[in-house]
Amino acid sequence: MRFIVSCAATLVLAIALLAACNSNDFVPKKPSVTTADNSNAPQKGQPDGVRRITITELKAEVDKGNVVLVDTRPPEAYALEHAKGAIHMTEAEVEKRSGELPRDKMIVAYCS
Repeated sequence: MRFIVSCAATLVLAIALLAACNSNDFVPKKPSVTTADNSNAPQKGQPDGVRRITITELKAEVDKGNVVLVDTRPPEAYALEHAKGAIHMTEAEVEKRSGELPRDKMIVAYCS
């Protein structure tokens, strides 16, 4: 389980870094979704510095159209079931397909 969480956290960080590094004119907006304590600082117990959000916060942002969900599981798992509206992009594809992701929305990757 720790490996899965680490993979998801690494993927989210990689996507954020790729989006930030691939644009000279992109100025990120302040995120509309924050951690439970309304800060963007890393949470206790989260040494990777990747911001976590609750399921409730995620659903609210998805309903508003502010989030793109990226399912990083194997194709077979995605074909069986996935979150409504999620796009499929394996971890190995993230770098070469990062240009497909919008820069004006929060990217949330999941693998479990």
